[in-house]
Amino acid sequence: MKLSTGVLCGFLLVVFGCGGTDIPDADAPQTGADAEAPDLDSIVRSAIEAHQAGDYDRALEFSLQAEEILPDHPRLLFNTACALALTGDSGAALDRLERIAEMQFAVDLESSPSMAPLKDEPRFHELMQNMARIAEPLERSTVAFTVPDPTFLVEGVAHDPTTGGLFLSSLWQRRIARTTPDGETIPFTEPSESLWSMLGMVVDPDNGVLWTITVGGPRMQGAEPDEPLRSALVRLSLADGSELARFEPPVDVDGAALDSLAVSGNGTVYVSDSGAGAIHRLAPQGQHLEVMVAPGTFLSTQGLELSADESTLYAADYGRGVAAVDVETGEVRFLGNDGPCLLGIDGLERHGDDLIAIQNGIQPPRVVRIVLGSDGQSVDGVEVLERAHHLYREPTLGTVVGDDLIYVAASQWQSFDEEGNLLVDQLVEPTILRLPLTDRVSSEE
Repeated sequence: MKLSTGVLCGFLLVVFGCGGTDIPDADAPQTGADAEAPDLDSIVRSAIEAHQAGDYDRALEFSLQAEEILPDHPRLLFNTACALALTGDSGAALDRLERIAEMQFAVDLESSPSMAPLKDEPRFHELMQNMARIAEPLERSTVAFTVPDPTFLVEGVAHDPTTGGLFLSSLWQRRIARTTPDGETIPFTEPSESLWSMLGMVVDPDNGVLWTITVGGPRMQGAEPDEPLRSALVRLSLADGSELARFEPPVDVDGAALDSLAVSGNGTVYVSDSGAGAIHRLAPQGQHLEVMVAPGTFLSTQGLELSADESTLYAADYGRGVAAVDVETGEVRFLGNDGPCLLGIDGLERHGDDLIAIQNGIQPPRVVRIVLGSDGQSVDGVEVLERAHHLYREPTLGTVVGDDLIYVAASQWQSFDEEGNLLVDQLVEPTILRLPLTDRVSSEE
């Protein structure tokens, strides 16, 4: 779930080569993790302002500065490519566009006015063909089920190994539902003042607990126009859904927005904080969340997943990729990758020793398998398992059940107006897909 609103951390930066109305307002407010990286946001905004003013030399200067801070970010690379094209350096512009294609990030080159100086270049026409291939749908999943109520707006799904059923969290209805063996969706919790938008969930069957994150904000039923952003980790009874305990973010963390979680075998709960760019930890029998990774370490922390031996916590940073965190020391190591980019990850799961990531912050949205090195501290390869599915309306979170990924294909995050009102006439039935993880995808696909 993306709670940050900055031009980069929330991945809302629109490449400024894509034309007039698509350029974001350079005076847009910054919150949460954005305040932890003011230099980068300021530089990107300055590049946008220069481009809007037609000062392409100045736009290039700022774009190169942004690249130095966050190398190999496809949106920043494209901004620089636009400025290079407009200042006459076609070769360098094409080099960056080819790097973006290597990352399998699709850009609509044909509709970008900034690409006009490149349109007679043979490399440019090859790039257009490559981008079209990158954007082609790859569909390998089947529909697991749909939720009959379009307003349920499923955000997350969790598997209950004790019953074989699934839990579904609702962004809008402030509650959690569960599935029965015959496929019926029935209430697990009821809406209440203490439950807001329901996000990630993890079942702890040994302790009879369902852990979940709840976030208060404008995109929930009954919200006030000026609804403040707040969040909490909640422990629910697996038997009846009653609230057993509640944990607020650490009091000394500014701009906190709890997002996702992972639970170890000994009952330790790890919680991502997308607002502060941090990770918190709740010890077994603990009474308070404690900071594990300091605020500002990440741009926007999303999905979390533990290694098989639980010595490493993998964290998805929406704007930087995947990091390996030592659970004992809290040391953070970002995992480099020369293939498909690992930005824009929302959900993160594990299948064997591989990570499965749901990317909704790139074009096109997709699911990838991240093959880790033998030490778990490097990436040996990235395999695209599914992309641009025709049922996608912002895929979000999932859970691995056996050798399948069960994941939310249509969270419908975009079905709100600027005031947070739900656009009911635009809704479809929330869709859950089942994606097989055992079959390798052929290179032809």
